[in-house]
Amino acid sequence: THVWVSATEGQILKTEKEERKEEAAIEREPGRSINGGVLNGRATSLPNPEYPAIARSAHASGAVTVEITIDENGKVVAAYAVSGDPLLRNAAVTAARQATFLPTRLKGEPVKVAGVLVYNFVAP
Repeated sequence: THVWVSATEGQILKTEKEERKEEAAIEREPGRSINGGVLNGRATSLPNPEYPAIARSAHASGAVTVEITIDENGKVVAAYAVSGDPLLRNAAVTAARQATFLPTRLKGEPVKVAGVLVYNFVAP
C-alpha cells in the first residue's frame, strides 16, 4: 500500500493498493526471485555478526538492515546493507553472507528469494 501524506498538514492525500503478482511473474520469467520480507526467522543458520572494534570504541549501536538474495539451494548469493550505522554495516553483511536457509519452492519448483535480515547491535 502506498500512502501520500501532506508534509505541512499531516493529512492523508491519497492511498493506493499494489496488487501482488509475484507468482504469475515467476511463471513467465524463470529464475526470477520472490519477495520473502524479513527472513531472520526462516534461516536454518544465522550467525551473529562480530562487533567491530572501531564500532565498540565509538559506542555505535542500533539495527542494520541487509538486503539478501537466496538461491534455489538456500544459499545467500548477494548481500548489501541498506540502513544502519556505517561502522556496523560490513559486519552485518559478512554475517548475512554466512546464513543458510531451506530452499523455497513455488508450485513444487525451487525459486530464488529476496528479502532482508535485520541485525541489532547493542553497544557494550
